[in-house]
Amino acid sequence: MRFTLVGTSTVLVAAAFASGCATVDSDLEYRGSLSNMQTHGVVLFEDGETGHAAMMDTTCVIDPDGGVAEDVDVSDGEESVLDGTASSDDSHVLTRVKGELHTITTQLDTSGWSMDVPQTAQVDVGDLDVIDARFTADKGMVVLGSCELKWLDSNNLVTQAIQFDDVGCTGMDPTFDVDRASGTAFVTIDGAIQAITPDGATLLAQGDLFEFSPDQGGLIVGSAGASVVSFVGVDGTTLWTTDLGLNVVDVADLGARGHMAVMVEAGESAGRMIELDATTGEITRQFDLPSPADMVISANGRTIAMVLPNAVHYYNLRDASL
Repeated sequence: MRFTLVGTSTVLVAAAFASGCATVDSDLEYRGSLSNMQTHGVVLFEDGETGHAAMMDTTCVIDPDGGVAEDVDVSDGEESVLDGTASSDDSHVLTRVKGELHTITTQLDTSGWSMDVPQTAQVDVGDLDVIDARFTADKGMVVLGSCELKWLDSNNLVTQAIQFDDVGCTGMDPTFDVDRASGTAFVTIDGAIQAITPDGATLLAQGDLFEFSPDQGGLIVGSAGASVVSFVGVDGTTLWTTDLGLNVVDVADLGARGHMAVMVEAGESAGRMIELDATTGEITRQFDLPSPADMVISANGRTIAMVLPNAVHYYNLRDASL
């Protein structure tokens, strides 16, 4: 069912997330679900056709249309998926187990599915208690620990490190992202977003929610419970600000589509995903949902994982209807 609000088109996802169903003619098309499962990290590869999720002390390969394709036991203990990337030949996933960092490498066939048993390995980051990590474009990685960052090369050798006690990290939370091209890390410290390189830290903006957009060259920024979102360049310049009038839950980049996504609370238990033009911050579309959810979006902006405490629901975001 489709109806219109002033100045925007809004698509109602009619059935509850729990039933795993959405209207067939919606621009937000239901694909599949991981139901009754608590996940510890969800990633989607660039094309949105495969990904990984950590659950039940294992890491699973996920088909957004059909659920769990296979599972990989990295180590004993609760696993968390941190990041993933894929090429035409192989896929790479970062996981954390008991503060240790591990990789999963899989050789792929032409359809993007594994040709052999995934290979796992622990990454030596010294005594760093790993909080989060991201791959870089040169097949290295940036690893976040308590008040410390380490940069590793493609051979998983630490090349640079920085302690950032001088900018204050007692209130650091795990909100973290990386510009894969430059290796610049973005971390929330005491409610402020810092850009950190081996040369030091630079204050960019206030907020506790953000995601870096490689296509737009900046960050979509918000604060949980506030109604305002902004787009901030890597030099700290605010390019636009939009007041949505509803409490923000999550923000995300829609990749090559040239849009941003913001999840808000839209009633006692309802949620709404708002699509914004990445250049102007103007609202382009809205999707009403049964409840708010965290969002994981593929780099092509096509596949969206709506992450709830005990389920993940996958959707295909179609181009705006004419």
